[in-house]
Amino acid sequence: MSDKPNNSGNGKEQEDSKEQETSSSGEPAETSGDAVPAEGEYDGKAEAEPPAAVPAPDRDGERFPDLERPPTKSAGKGMYAALVATVGVAAFFAGLSVPVLNQDPVTMSDLDQALLFLEDKIDNLSDDLQKIEDTMLTDPNAPAPQSQPTITADDDPVLGNVDAPVTMIEFSDFQCPFCARFYSETLPLIKDNFIDTGLVKMVYRDFPLQSIHPNAIPAAVASECADEQGAYWEYHDILFENVSVWGPMEIPGAVEQFKAYAADLGLDTETFSDCLDTGKYVTEVTGDYADGVAYGVTGTPAFFLGSEQTGYFPISGARPYPEFQFAIEQILGAISQ
Repeated sequence: MSDKPNNSGNGKEQEDSKEQETSSSGEPAETSGDAVPAEGEYDGKAEAEPPAAVPAPDRDGERFPDLERPPTKSAGKGMYAALVATVGVAAFFAGLSVPVLNQDPVTMSDLDQALLFLEDKIDNLSDDLQKIEDTMLTDPNAPAPQSQPTITADDDPVLGNVDAPVTMIEFSDFQCPFCARFYSETLPLIKDNFIDTGLVKMVYRDFPLQSIHPNAIPAAVASECADEQGAYWEYHDILFENVSVWGPMEIPGAVEQFKAYAADLGLDTETFSDCLDTGKYVTEVTGDYADGVAYGVTGTPAFFLGSEQTGYFPISGARPYPEFQFAIEQILGAISQ
């Protein structure tokens, strides 16, 4: 996006609905597990407790159903063998066929036979994995574990002071209800206390979960077209505040709605329409997505907080404000030392 002006304007805040869904199966459903407690029902964590460093499957976010998280920095080749084990076990269960379990009714004898069959398979698999690990420890040509790539803000839109000491990179999806929750509930507090005070700058990067949100990529491209005219954050806010309008539409209707929002902001509608209709920034959007995958992002929203000096700390899901506050304050403390 180097041909677009750098828009560092401040976004406006908006209270929004608290819709919940999960995409672990690819279908909308009620969220279970570690849902963010409602106000007055917080889960007992002290505000000073550090947030979890590893994104969890059900931490109030949406996961791409077919996306596996790539390996990050490994403690050694044993970790690689563990990864092989995980894949091997998954493949084993996917192909497991125990004839006796297809009988009706299933007797205790049937279950005993199935258990013996399963134990034998696991023993054989363990032997195979031990051979793999032994080979990796002695073979200098064995593949090395993949390391975590350097996390960057790319050239994506910045909210706040571009020279702020802490950077908060958000990978998000405009059609994701958890992303809308973060926008309406948590971002206003981060903005008031850290962005507007010059301590944090926020970078928005696209991670559209197209398989469950058909309008996510067109919305992301539309936001890039608005950025081209210096109105990224205003358009960002309109999309989140009106997702209940354009989200359920068929793609052609949503595209027309995106053009209407551009007109509402006083943008050059002819230029905007041409940008959107030609998919001018599809490559930019998919590039963000590819970077997110490389960084280990498997769902939205996902955040990386830090700086080049301290490195980046991951937070997964629409977590409560105290978790962001703690992480930011820890990073600021590390920078000041």
